[in-house]
Amino acid sequence: MIAIVPQDEDGIDFGRIGENRKLAVATYDLCGVCAQPFHDELRWLVTGQRDWQSFAGRSIESQEAPIHEVCALYAAQVCPFVSSPFARLGDDHRRGQRRPEALVLVGFERTVEVKAVASDIQPGARVLGFGMAGAARAHELESALDAHAVYAECLSVDSAITMDEHEQRIFDLLTAKTPEGEDSGGVVAGGALMIGAAFCPGVAEVIGLKRYFGGSRTYEIIAAGLLREPDKLPGFGNSEDAATAAAANWFRSRKELPAVLAKWLADERSRLSDLRRFARAGDRAKAKRRSAKAARRDKRR
Repeated sequence: MIAIVPQDEDGIDFGRIGENRKLAVATYDLCGVCAQPFHDELRWLVTGQRDWQSFAGRSIESQEAPIHEVCALYAAQVCPFVSSPFARLGDDHRRGQRRPEALVLVGFERTVEVKAVASDIQPGARVLGFGMAGAARAHELESALDAHAVYAECLSVDSAITMDEHEQRIFDLLTAKTPEGEDSGGVVAGGALMIGAAFCPGVAEVIGLKRYFGGSRTYEIIAAGLLREPDKLPGFGNSEDAATAAAANWFRSRKELPAVLAKWLADERSRLSDLRRFARAGDRAKAKRRSAKAARRDKRR
């Protein structure tokens, strides 16, 4: 399975992208195609901009999840829209639009943030946007044949990605076909929300993710509780729910969290610290008012 492509009772739907799956790959820092983790390699996006050098020194926003170089080159051969300059888009919002004459695959050094943004193609909807920085290299391709040549070269020097047992468990869950037809991306996203994805800015407004928050703050409450008391994580690691256990054990095993997840957690800690500071200031103001009131009473007596 492609990591960000959802499945339903009819099977894998290659015509859609699951925002819950995008949230999972953002949290665990995974490739949007193969679902394996990023380490030190570049993160690639498919664009139509030949002046990609203009990205240098600034961050750009994409509504696509970044992918490995070899995965980008593979997609440039097999994805109907990407592989042919004569391809047309078929979705309801862009039907008939033709892809650019040349596609440019750009490799970035890092993902700096992920947050809810207005969808480019669905009016009124919000999706996850990936902030990418450090544009370093690019491939300009006009056809699948161009991609094939570069792909063969890239594949010849590519090495297998090593995953520890916790990364492997997340990978297995995200790429599993569920016999009941439930999207495994939704299952993995639930675990991701508990360890910090619930703090992704605007996540509750994202299409496909609203159901996690509608009428209930369960995921936010769990995430906030674990943020305040991380010693509770081992208990979650023994959960009968596979995604919950995998998320907790992955989190506990990290010597360093992915930058995006670390930012979500740091921003939430800062927000909670500000709230506590405001609360203390409010308590002091109340105490001061009570003291002044008591002084006025004593004076009248």
